[in-house]
Amino acid sequence: MDVLNAPADEWLPSGIEPGRLRVYAADAAQVREARRFAVKWLYLVTNPQAGDDAQLCAQLHLIDRVQEVVSELATNAVRHAARGEDDQFAVRISVARGLARVDVMDHSPDAPVVHSADDLDAMTESGRGMLLVAALSDGWEYKVREVGGQVIKVVRAGFRIPAEIRTNT
Repeated sequence: MDVLNAPADEWLPSGIEPGRLRVYAADAAQVREARRFAVKWLYLVTNPQAGDDAQLCAQLHLIDRVQEVVSELATNAVRHAARGEDDQFAVRISVARGLARVDVMDHSPDAPVVHSADDLDAMTESGRGMLLVAALSDGWEYKVREVGGQVIKVVRAGFRIPAEIRTNT
């Protein structure tokens, strides 16, 4: 899937629509808040028919995958991109044309690293985040840009929305 199949301005903070973006302090406690935002927003925009168990299961599966990816990307932003006390990260969720997208923005110029499962020692406590993002999403990509003299990295993960799920967008 081409997760970049969106207008270029969606990759910049200035192109973000109100209500779809949340900014958080680069603090581990804020990762939970980012997950809550993603879950709440997806519940609002996906709408299974009452009594249709298949639609409800598809909705919950999508939300579970998105929630885990938000958690991993937000954790990476806090661990690897925080540069000081006032640093922040942002999470944007969008749904359009049968796709859900998660954008996590931070101030690190460093590329995300995907380790192979063979590279990870069973006792390692970190290094699995991008491997999970790659496994749970239908595709991901990142871009680094300079905006107003600041580096902005956006890591985007895309998810196909199952046909049985209606969206309110």
